[in-house]
Amino acid sequence: MSSNFFTASFKGRLLLNLKDCSGFSDLAIPWSSMFAFVAWRIWNGRNKMIFLLLVLEFLINLSLFIANLIKDIWKMSDLHHPVTLRYEKLLAWYFPDPGWVKLNCHGASKGFGFISSCGSVIRGDSGEWLRGAAVNLGYGSNNYAEFFGIYHGFNLA
Repeated sequence: MSSNFFTASFKGRLLLNLKDCSGFSDLAIPWSSMFAFVAWRIWNGRNKMIFLLLVLEFLINLSLFIANLIKDIWKMSDLHHPVTLRYEKLLAWYFPDPGWVKLNCHGASKGFGFISSCGSVIRGDSGEWLRGAAVNLGYGSNNYAEFFGIYHGFNLA
């Protein structure tokens, strides 16, 4: 904690807390993130009490507030995620046989209901680019995006 914390103005104390990147507890969460998150939760509860007249509800649910705070802290940490070992795999693109062309296509989406896109490229036997396309598909799943990558690739051919 800074030596001028107790003599600083309210704004100064806020800035000291928001700029402090030291770890919080054993979770290794930056203090600035923890401080901003807790301040927001308190401000949110305060606004519910004042504007929605939920004083009694807020006081009754104080234990839920604390439980949700702990749950959110747990989600922010990496402690609840299992450790997975990663390995490096080198990939390579190979030229098609002489006189042939190669179609490569790919689609991607973050998941169902997220924006999807796809792309296709046709290359000649010496690797030269012949035709290609990239398409924004709107909302859809990863399988949807992969399928349309193939579809648009066949249309290029």
